[in-house]
Amino acid sequence: MEINGTVYYSEYGARETDMRRKMVVTYPPIPREINEVSVWMESTVGSRSEKESFKVKDCELSQHNVTSYAYPKKVIGNVSANDCGQKPTLVSATIEGKEYSTEISEDGSFSLSYPLRKEDDSFQLVFRDVHGCHFEYTAYVSNNHKYSSVNILRALLQRLEAYRVPMGARVYVSIDGKEYASEVSTKENDGRVTVSYPRQKPGTALTAWIQDDRTSEMTEKPAVLKIADKQYDCQYLAETDRINGTVYLDDRDENLRLDSNVTSASVVIDGKIYPCELSKMDLSAYSYDDLEKKGLEDADKSAFQFSCRYPKQKVGKKIQLRIEDADGYVFSRNIKLENLDPYIDLDTVYSSDRKISGKTWSDCAVTIRYGKKTYRTKANKSGRFSVKVKSQRAGTKIKVSANENHLL
Repeated sequence: MEINGTVYYSEYGARETDMRRKMVVTYPPIPREINEVSVWMESTVGSRSEKESFKVKDCELSQHNVTSYAYPKKVIGNVSANDCGQKPTLVSATIEGKEYSTEISEDGSFSLSYPLRKEDDSFQLVFRDVHGCHFEYTAYVSNNHKYSSVNILRALLQRLEAYRVPMGARVYVSIDGKEYASEVSTKENDGRVTVSYPRQKPGTALTAWIQDDRTSEMTEKPAVLKIADKQYDCQYLAETDRINGTVYLDDRDENLRLDSNVTSASVVIDGKIYPCELSKMDLSAYSYDDLEKKGLEDADKSAFQFSCRYPKQKVGKKIQLRIEDADGYVFSRNIKLENLDPYIDLDTVYSSDRKISGKTWSDCAVTIRYGKKTYRTKANKSGRFSVKVKSQRAGTKIKVSANENHLL
């Protein structure tokens, strides 16, 4: 074959035993201005046929050599060569007046991204080869996650937790136009994933959806929600040199599925911080009546007791109680110090008993007047106290005071 003065030979020669064997001549792209080429045959012994002229035609590309899968944000597929070894090198699509294109790999695979399309939308894929020959192929969008809903466990200040996420997919969150993605749902994590994002304020709006990055299949209607606001509350007794109390999560809305996970409590006085001792209470061990007496009837399943000592302050001084939890939430309350009478919880005393015991504030001096005698002791760090006494007849009055000056 002669093209523009240059001769190209076929890759295979015809043999008498295989006359049906195709002969393919490979050559560079023919310029558009050349309309005809000359073709002839030669043998190894020098014989030669007459030259024949052939018009240059478009490449015989065929859409039947294409397999593709169109998804909401991308189409992926493969295109194979025809019998002459020809195949496209570029694929493009025009969507809403804008063209999107990508090169086809040597192995024939391609992946073309475009703006979000809905399920069953259709558009034309245009395949082109190096010299402009092309054909069109109609693609139809499919979306297996169209109706998938995001099962949200909780949306917190710095993360969203979701469960039962389809295998291979992620959960995406959008806040103020920025997107954040979870890890991929796998058998190992049992479909429970977490989306992390910069710290937000309670009540911040966000949208969440399921998306498979391999196919771009995604939830058509994202969930719209707000970041939860944990409502902690507390009961306390604050004196001029100490504070004792209980902090708990006011979890009246069970749908929020929030955890009471306090990690620290402290008192701030004139900018100086005094850490509190903290211990967890299991409220499931108490009856509702007991919780109601303690003012904890609206508390979550757990609460935390705290106690703190600080330098003696004046009556009327304002201090700040500050509580922090593992999810980054901060609860604070300004408290005005007062001289309060310590409570006294006296154990039942029978006429035959030779011991009087009870509970009050820790380290309080306790005075007990029983019968004609007076007994003095001191409550321990837990507030427990006990003194040995002589048994008295039923009906004998017991007077107990704490710190000597406060009779209860």
